[in-house]
Amino acid sequence: MNHPVIVRGAAIAALGAAGLIAAVIAMPPPPASSIAVPTQSNRAPLFQPLTEAPSDLAEAPVATTGDVPAGEATTSELTLVLSAERSEVPFGEVAAIAGTFFNGTEEPIVLIEPVDASTDGGRTPAYHWVVERTDGMPVRRRETFRMCGMMNPLVREDFRTLPPGESWSMGSDEPWLMPPQMYWSFTEPGEYRIQLRYVVNKELENLKPKAFDGLWGQAFEGVVPSSSILLRVDQPAEAYADRLARRRQVPVGGSRAEAETVMGTPDHVSSSESQGETYLVYYLAEPSECAPLTLDYPRFEEDERPRVIVTLGDTGVVTEVVLLP
Repeated sequence: MNHPVIVRGAAIAALGAAGLIAAVIAMPPPPASSIAVPTQSNRAPLFQPLTEAPSDLAEAPVATTGDVPAGEATTSELTLVLSAERSEVPFGEVAAIAGTFFNGTEEPIVLIEPVDASTDGGRTPAYHWVVERTDGMPVRRRETFRMCGMMNPLVREDFRTLPPGESWSMGSDEPWLMPPQMYWSFTEPGEYRIQLRYVVNKELENLKPKAFDGLWGQAFEGVVPSSSILLRVDQPAEAYADRLARRRQVPVGGSRAEAETVMGTPDHVSSSESQGETYLVYYLAEPSECAPLTLDYPRFEEDERPRVIVTLGDTGVVTEVVLLP
């Protein structure tokens, strides 16, 4: 059985808007010495509340409340721990991930659950996914969009009071906690470090909630970076591994003939009249059950079937080589 690798998170002190802006700047990856493999006894049950923090988080990172005067910061031992169902997944898949808040203080802490647009970064609270590769290679941001410009206002049910010593877990049953693969591409084989940051900046919330018996004023304000998990994506099936490697040899600026010399005959060709582009599509996996054999709109990423897209501009030269989704 594979177990997730948990990395101790680092806390960010954040007071007021200026502090919060500085706090969300990407933190450097933790040193290798901080990596610890949890045992079965402290493994985080997927989508189930944890009864206690894993032992390697005994010296838990602390987050700083923002509802105090400047210069009088008070630390709260509020921690966020990620867990995954698997630490290694087949090519083209991503493990389900859950997050658990722990209140290690002697006072209740008011949290705001994920709401409409929380993971899009468009409001408070923000649940911001941070994804890096351990080999330093860049991770591609996926093309995402909102269906409309409307957002649901905060309601009383969005607030959760976490008593001292208790925990609360989020998982697939949270409709507004979109998974990291909605925003980041995990198609490239290798090891990924994943973190979730809980950010509350009340000055940035345009949809000011009602009093809710003081819950808005009592709600924690600051930044809580989670522990990290490491996720390894395997290589594709042998029949596709060579095709995946050869995509790096396609010359940008070269001709279609040169691209096909490297990649071979495409599985199918699509085009966009509005963009004046032609797409050579090379699949890296068989279609799932009931899925179409070909995808007419290769730039549309809703379909999760891995594929290489070689884009030809209106002059017929290669302008881009992308690995989707």
